[in-house]
Amino acid sequence: MKYLLPIMFIICLLTSGPAQAAGVVTVLKTGQTATYAAGDDGALQKGLAWPVPRFVDNGDQSVTDKLTNQIWSKDGNAPGPVACGPAVTKTWQGALDYVKCLNSNSYLGRTDWRLPNSAELLSLVNFGQSSSAGRLNTQGVSNVQADVYWSSSTYANITYNAWCISMIYGFVNYDYKTFHSYVWPVRGGQSGSFGSFTLTTAKTGTGSGAITSNPTGISCGTTCCTGSFIA
Repeated sequence: MKYLLPIMFIICLLTSGPAQAAGVVTVLKTGQTATYAAGDDGALQKGLAWPVPRFVDNGDQSVTDKLTNQIWSKDGNAPGPVACGPAVTKTWQGALDYVKCLNSNSYLGRTDWRLPNSAELLSLVNFGQSSSAGRLNTQGVSNVQADVYWSSSTYANITYNAWCISMIYGFVNYDYKTFHSYVWPVRGGQSGSFGSFTLTTAKTGTGSGAITSNPTGISCGTTCCTGSFIA
């Protein structure tokens, strides 16, 4: 059984003069806060905290994950038009066909829906909860099933199996692609490689300043100081 944890980039900024920041790979907090022994996860709570709130309602039956910038359907159980066979479990190929159908029908006005990979699905699991599905259903999404969800990731050792994630127990396992599991479509998010990037801070007097980035699009909001930001 294999456990995966999502990563994010930390950008540390200097508050005076130009600063160049290199990407640092780290892991997130698991969500576990209860402690059962000295030095365990609940006691140390290492990693970066999740944003609060985690999801923002887009007002169109989708939500944006503030951690990954991915957009998930607000309904966690295979929503969509009747033609796509919504709200039922599917084989792995059936899950891929389902998101293809969503795109053919421009579900929510979009044509780039996909089946999430195993790491993307696992990023939704809170290891401090007895049921991640129950927790997610209070965080701005609904109808997430306390059961197993397909990822798009094939199990490389036995390629007629694929990785799946339990949204109740939080484990990662693999199953025959002919088995039926739940489906939750996603779109957007980070892709490709990051390489190096630069944030430049320029101060004027004791008050105002300007922030630029290369590549563009990296921002620390209205307050730039030493901290953690998603690239």
